[in-house]
Amino acid sequence: MTSASKFDYDLSGIDRIDGIPTVGQTLTFQRQLATIQTSYTCKYEHAGAHGWSWIMCDDAHWLAKRGITNVVATPTEPGPYTGSTHTHKFKYQLDVKNYDEYKEHLRNSLKAFATCFTEGLFIDLETDGQIIGYSPMQIYTHIKTNFLLPRDISREITKTRSDLKVAYNPDDIVQIYYKSIQTSKLTLAALGDPVTDVEIMRCAFETFEVQSDLKEACREWDRQAAPPTWARMMVHFSIEIQRNRTDPSKLKLQGEANAVLKQVEQQEEKQRLQSECMVAQTDTINRLQEQLTAVQYEQQANGAASVNGSLPGRIPALISTGLTQESMEAMFKKWTATQAAGAPATDRMTGKERKKKKFGVNFIENDLPNAERSKRRYPNSTNYCSSHGYDISPDHDSSNCKKRNANHNEAATITNMLGGVTTNCFHHNA
Repeated sequence: MTSASKFDYDLSGIDRIDGIPTVGQTLTFQRQLATIQTSYTCKYEHAGAHGWSWIMCDDAHWLAKRGITNVVATPTEPGPYTGSTHTHKFKYQLDVKNYDEYKEHLRNSLKAFATCFTEGLFIDLETDGQIIGYSPMQIYTHIKTNFLLPRDISREITKTRSDLKVAYNPDDIVQIYYKSIQTSKLTLAALGDPVTDVEIMRCAFETFEVQSDLKEACREWDRQAAPPTWARMMVHFSIEIQRNRTDPSKLKLQGEANAVLKQVEQQEEKQRLQSECMVAQTDTINRLQEQLTAVQYEQQANGAASVNGSLPGRIPALISTGLTQESMEAMFKKWTATQAAGAPATDRMTGKERKKKKFGVNFIENDLPNAERSKRRYPNSTNYCSSHGYDISPDHDSSNCKKRNANHNEAATITNMLGGVTTNCFHHNA
């Protein structure tokens, strides 16, 4: 039996984990090690394009990988040669070579565990100071079972399932969205809570159907007679999105929409600056009023203490500053009217009118206490924001919120708010 050449993994790309690992650290280790193993070609049946990474996967995780439909059978040692022909001998030599390579990958995988994890984690598996008789997957399972809290795993599953509903960003190529979905799918499989393609397609369709330029693509997908699969769905929407990017009529509409959006943003910025100016003016008036009150009080005190109403170093009571609260308010109103005279009519809109302009057909008043409303403003949106609650725009959620409060949590969802606000959440499942 001839031995294959020995080789060593380059472990410089794997993070060192000190102490008890977290769920995130163990998943990262598994992915980093699988990346190295994928770079080596595996000749065993059903390994596909994923090389030797099957060594670090259980069956559910392995079958979740793209292009994989069967598990790889655990190799067995060929034993002594018993053939009698050149064909038998060639096959035997090939089996021996493949098995020796398998043993080398096992050795390197065990070395990765020993290098990247704290030594004390494997005491229960050691015999005479060495780990003997355990596969890399068994060691990985030992770490998850003995050192990861079930509640931590449950939180990671909840977070990853919410990531399946990540919004598609039309400004990016759709493959970025597909990669995010695939990463969540593999993570859930590794956590022991695999997601089906049916669930993935449902989440993707809900994301695509809120895009105005993909309405027709969604209708065509519904009309297709062939059995729906995630692979076919990715191809279908990739083609439709590319068509939209090169369609002159769509490009013209998009340019017009961007121009309108820019105007709205400019108006909002102008209104924000005017609001800040109004606040500053109010503060100034209040400060002047306080000074006026102090002066009037001092005048009265001087008048009461003086025989002739005029003490040296004091402001005589008969001297008036000419400033009263009524006169200051009149001056402020006159100044405000002067500032607004040359401004467009849109600058003098009421708060309700500004909201109507901002939300358009989606405008529903907050007719309940605590800024809540009895009717939904976005009936097709299922997004939730830790700072703004439920019934928000489809392109707004906890992860991309631009106006966050102090206790904002990016991982919060409608099913796991993580201490976020409950505004309008009573609409969920109502």
